[in-house]
Amino acid sequence: MKKIKNQSSVKLGVVMVHRGFNAHKMNGNRFDYVVGLDWLIKHSPVEISAVQVPLFPDHLREGKGLAKTKRLFKELRKRVRYVVPVLMLTTNPLDPKNKSEAIETLRNGLVQSGELGSEVCAATSFEAWLDGTINGLKPLKGKKLRKAIDLLVDIHVSAIHAAYQERCGVQRLDMEYLRPGEFITFTNMRIALRVIGEINRKLQCGFICRLLDDTAHAKDSGLSMKDQNKVRGICSCSDNHHIGTCHASEPTTRGALGSGGSAVVQGIRSMYRHGNPRTLMVEIFDCEGEETAPMRQYIKGYGKKTYRDINVAVVEGLILVQNTLNQLAGERNLLD
Repeated sequence: MKKIKNQSSVKLGVVMVHRGFNAHKMNGNRFDYVVGLDWLIKHSPVEISAVQVPLFPDHLREGKGLAKTKRLFKELRKRVRYVVPVLMLTTNPLDPKNKSEAIETLRNGLVQSGELGSEVCAATSFEAWLDGTINGLKPLKGKKLRKAIDLLVDIHVSAIHAAYQERCGVQRLDMEYLRPGEFITFTNMRIALRVIGEINRKLQCGFICRLLDDTAHAKDSGLSMKDQNKVRGICSCSDNHHIGTCHASEPTTRGALGSGGSAVVQGIRSMYRHGNPRTLMVEIFDCEGEETAPMRQYIKGYGKKTYRDINVAVVEGLILVQNTLNQLAGERNLLD
């Protein structure tokens, strides 16, 4: 197998959700995520430098759950340099009644992520996944939106400051907005950055929050490519609005990444030219898996299987992304 050299400064990685969302799932006597990563490393001509691992609150509670997570991260770090936790909130942070619980969940997630040896963490902490769609809620506007932003800022600032009082090793939180349907209100990068900017202005420590940019969510958000370019351009030269980790993911279906003319490639080109990404992760969902059943039920157009073998699809995605980045790096060198 001929290796494809990374000619860009962007690290490539994989979000391990193609193996499902249960980080503790076993495959014989080994973690399934480890089995899956070993397969990718063996079959990919592209070097994998990083992985993201979704973690729910039970994965980070003291006891057997946390001990198992520590063993998983130890095994993954034998294979790749960067292992990034993705904190999955099960509590709706937009409900004021849940404020204390949301703060504690985030605080503990940050503290334990530091104990796992991670300096960077990610979170889908704007809303509870699919909660608004399932309950028939409408997007917040006007004064209600302002209150929601204030609440999110207070939750994140309080959790981060509390974590830092415990000498938390995490230095950065990448916050991910989701497409309409998965979230209700915080469904595009523009509104997500309003929250992130206000959090960063209030933080009194060396911590920073960044936007987790995603080609699928950006395409499905309704923002035109022109508007996406503009927002990413602002991020590249702002003190409080920065882009962190980026995801290469197919709009709507979240399946195979398509070809050189796909929306994924258009998104990567925009990210590279305007947003200055540092890490780009390939993300493909198991469209027929048990854990994505709610998306098949509530998200129009989701659930179309666009691949023969999901592991092969991830490798093909890595090749597509690496070739795109190498082409962009070559174009930049010509301009220089």
